[in-house]
Amino acid sequence: MAILNTEVFVDLVKREFKILPKNYQAHKERRLQAYNYADKTLKYIQQDFQSVNTLFDENKISEKDLVLSFTELALELTSFLYAVGADHGIWKKWSALSGIGLFLQEKIYESIEYLILGEEWNFIDRLSKSFSSLHIIQNSTLYEGVISTLALSQDCMDFHASGEDVEEKAWLSLIDSIPSQKYDLTRDCLVEIAEFWMMEDEDNWMQFHPRSYPDFETPVCAVAALACHQGFPPKGFTTEQYQFLEPGLVSARLETWFPQYFELPLAR
Repeated sequence: MAILNTEVFVDLVKREFKILPKNYQAHKERRLQAYNYADKTLKYIQQDFQSVNTLFDENKISEKDLVLSFTELALELTSFLYAVGADHGIWKKWSALSGIGLFLQEKIYESIEYLILGEEWNFIDRLSKSFSSLHIIQNSTLYEGVISTLALSQDCMDFHASGEDVEEKAWLSLIDSIPSQKYDLTRDCLVEIAEFWMMEDEDNWMQFHPRSYPDFETPVCAVAALACHQGFPPKGFTTEQYQFLEPGLVSARLETWFPQYFELPLAR
């Protein structure tokens, strides 16, 4: 079994590029105008993929730059495939690949969020046994700390909400409500956070943004996915609230990358 490294990641990305579905819009578009830009967006992504391959083959970029570029393309594909209406299992596969690429770059917080949305639960479970809570949580933002605490089953650091910020308080409440399976409180918190960001973004959150990604709020959706993974029933939301949280409320992956395709390095 191979240990996760640049070569393993690059091989997985190349393999998945070869089998990108031609009929990527299996369902109604999830972000407005996504289908209008779909063909052009996918063409640009494929061109970038070929360009990066060529540059690496000609020794014009390093392995580090190759991982960075492939991760960015994976992140864009995750968002694009979700927005345009691809099956959930397809964009989630690219979310998991994004998380792997971010992990290789030691961008741990971002990696965890995309691994969660990609339903790489075995990977996350291994991380919980390999990293100390201090390594993960120190110097984190509030939402990064909350997600890391919940995902890795670590002891919570001393987080505090500032003033009367209801969104911050909702994040903090999730630290207890999700593992305690207080479903009504969890739903109230997710609604509070979703409504906050929908109001911040106005109507823009429902729009597709060509070559700008992600077209969903990754942290909010990731914590919703954590809740669902621990038994939270994804119901009781308005249509808009559900659309906003959907990447975290749906489950679709049957096969995961870890440990079927690679093992992780020794614990750090």
